[in-house]
Amino acid sequence: SFGPLKKYALFIHSFGEDLAGAELVLPEEAPKTAADLTTVRAALRVNYDSGNVYLFVNNHQRNQELASHPDTEIRITLPDGQVRQFSHLSFEAGECYLYLLNLNDSTGCLLKANPLTKLERRIFYWIDGTDDRTEEGMQDYLMRRARLIKDPEVTVLPENQANCAYLFRDGLYVCHYPDSILTEDLGTLRLITPHKEESLTVYREDGSVENFSLFAGGGRGETPAEVQLSCADEEYGREGQLLFRDYDVKISYSEEIDANRLFLNVEYIGDRAEVYINGKLSDDWFTTGKPWYILLDRFSRPRELRIRIYDSGNPKRCSFTRKVYYDLPVSRGCEILRAEVTEEYLTDIPDD
Repeated sequence: SFGPLKKYALFIHSFGEDLAGAELVLPEEAPKTAADLTTVRAALRVNYDSGNVYLFVNNHQRNQELASHPDTEIRITLPDGQVRQFSHLSFEAGECYLYLLNLNDSTGCLLKANPLTKLERRIFYWIDGTDDRTEEGMQDYLMRRARLIKDPEVTVLPENQANCAYLFRDGLYVCHYPDSILTEDLGTLRLITPHKEESLTVYREDGSVENFSLFAGGGRGETPAEVQLSCADEEYGREGQLLFRDYDVKISYSEEIDANRLFLNVEYIGDRAEVYINGKLSDDWFTTGKPWYILLDRFSRPRELRIRIYDSGNPKRCSFTRKVYYDLPVSRGCEILRAEVTEEYLTDIPDD
């Protein structure tokens, strides 16, 4: 979720001040209660000073399935009497949308693209889906999909690139891998990645685009550590139901490791998990549907540890006694399927 949420952090960074001064306007047809799962949930924010108009559509509600809207229309009357009508809009169930237009645009054309961020005068947008094409006509193709005129100060990115985008003073940097991260420390850009090699795309303010690759580490081709996994114990309840299983994990590290940090990647099925080192509870994890990475450097790279997996039928008790709801698909059971040590590399990005 880091990448999809980061898109909106970039948006707030560039448009937040303008958005804060905007007036809220609701459409003529809006849901009357939260139980209405069919009416489009939309809102407009209008800034009369800048002329910017932001259309928000939220077609997601946790633990509910909202209706899809393949071809819909939204009609909104502004406080000054202007009427804005947005036609042929499509909203998928479980998705959120943000569109930007300007009051000074006499056509009232709604851009079918989400505003991402700004770099000086250049504005970046993103559209749903992915597009890894590298031919020169990619921008023309993306802008046609976004219904944008060919504006030299506009760049449109596919969503997979927007999820991996980082804004710095000299450009918008995009990583190839979604689990790579870019940071800035005392004016130096740094890449943090689990991959031995990463490709970067840099969009400059003048519209130019640069592509280059970085070698991050792990050149010897050796695995950083060998992992031995064995089931050590299991406990059952009064009615014979399985409560949890304990696994002993032994790690043999390579003599030379050039990684910045090491993680133990544990793939398991179950309700939750705990890590014990020297008999003491050291870490825990609640099943989310996402991978579980244990930072081994946090515990000085232990050579032995025990992992307890609680059965899916033995969830942790809570005051409101509801079943656990998962945003992502999970499998039920009580077992470690795989455990391996993975590397994280840290390297500086050259100025040139």
